[in-house]
Amino acid sequence: MTHRAARIIRRADPEATLVCPGMGRLWSRDGRDALRRFAQLGGYGHGDVASVKLHQRIASDPPETMLELADLADRTLHEAGVHPRLWSTGTSYTLPLERPLDALTARAYAARYFLVGLYARGLNVERMYFYNWGGTKIPIVLQAEGGVPTSAALAVEQLQRWLAHASSRSCGHGDAIGLPANVWRCEVTVTGDGGTHGAAVMWTVAGTAEIPASRDTTTLRRLDGTSHAVRPGDTITVGQEPIFVEGQNLRPSVCWVRYVCDEIGDLSMRSTARRKVLRSSGLVHAGEPLIDGGSQPLLDVRPRHVLGQGFRSPHRRGGAEDQHHVHILRGFASRPAGKGTRFPASSHLYGNHVASPEIVVAAQKLVHALV
Repeated sequence: MTHRAARIIRRADPEATLVCPGMGRLWSRDGRDALRRFAQLGGYGHGDVASVKLHQRIASDPPETMLELADLADRTLHEAGVHPRLWSTGTSYTLPLERPLDALTARAYAARYFLVGLYARGLNVERMYFYNWGGTKIPIVLQAEGGVPTSAALAVEQLQRWLAHASSRSCGHGDAIGLPANVWRCEVTVTGDGGTHGAAVMWTVAGTAEIPASRDTTTLRRLDGTSHAVRPGDTITVGQEPIFVEGQNLRPSVCWVRYVCDEIGDLSMRSTARRKVLRSSGLVHAGEPLIDGGSQPLLDVRPRHVLGQGFRSPHRRGGAEDQHHVHILRGFASRPAGKGTRFPASSHLYGNHVASPEIVVAAQKLVHALV
């Protein structure tokens, strides 16, 4: 049937994007088997997009639980040897039978649904469609047909304002990015008339958490449209409703740091102490040391036996010379950094540019603190 439908549509419009039949009930074995079987039989060879239904088990579950299904769909398609574009096009058929969420939960969940879509991009989910705008017999009502927007709809509108001129940098949660276990965060770069600055959307899956404002933090915004100034070191309370934390204009010297751990995990980012060092180094934003697929680091910190050459810290521990090195990447050569600490010239590798003093000092500080 999919094959026949594809031929008819292609004949009428060769440029049409063909979305294959939507696969639902993925929380059940039957639903998962149907997705797997359709992929194995070559169904996705007749369309451009694989459609799946990503939703919580029940509407009151946190939206973040949908990521389990996104991972399932991605792995199932990979195992079948097919890699179509992946869209989430709806929810459960039984959704209208579920109870409405209270207004506060609905507002938080509506915004978080779309934020989960940013995380799902790492699982090859290209689009997330919310079900639905206009209906009333669903747990989250955004705007009844002919009516006014609900507070949940206004929250989605506010999220759209926050991210209208933003590009995603990275998303993570919990200990992996140096935050309390219940905190989720997506970092973005915002471009406007005043230049470019960093920002982050943060929320919890349950309860609240308190975190210190990073050194560049200036403003905290809420979904109700209110905002207030924040100073570095101020305590920020994060709850289940997302907040938007903005920073100062980004300087050219701000960069990402990539880690390659040695066999015993000496540089593992599970180390709280090392994450604190990164947050204070000026090289990364708010303890987000890992780069994403679209970023390239200016600095690369690795054990000596992995890198083979580069900066050697003169710091000694127990009589043994430190084994960690630093390279300056992406078009930056080097200059002496003072008092016995020197980056080797690398213009023949990375271009004839000199790293800014800020880069050199921050790198020196980072290496000494890590060892």
